[in-house]
Amino acid sequence: MKSKDSNHPLLLLDNSNMNTLFNEGEFKCTNMSFEEAREIIGMYDKDEIILCFSQPDTYDIIFNYIGIPKKDYQRKKLYYLIIKSKILVIDWCESSK
Repeated sequence: MKSKDSNHPLLLLDNSNMNTLFNEGEFKCTNMSFEEAREIIGMYDKDEIILCFSQPDTYDIIFNYIGIPKKDYQRKKLYYLIIKSKILVIDWCESSK
């Protein structure tokens, strides 16, 4: 099943830029496995996902570890994006313990 709401892309964040979201609206936090994160990412087309990782190497490290095929995803700075977007934060440091 693919998302059809192109006005609200899935933003992929890492734990370094997650603090940018505080005071920008209401959010629900849920712990999930890397497998669940991979399934969520798989529900979206490439053009519906925007990478907002603060460090460029995060993409290679996380996608290789989770086992997600690399694609030419859009990359943008988080503060340029619509707050009503769906957001998936991958907390690499916490998850790798």
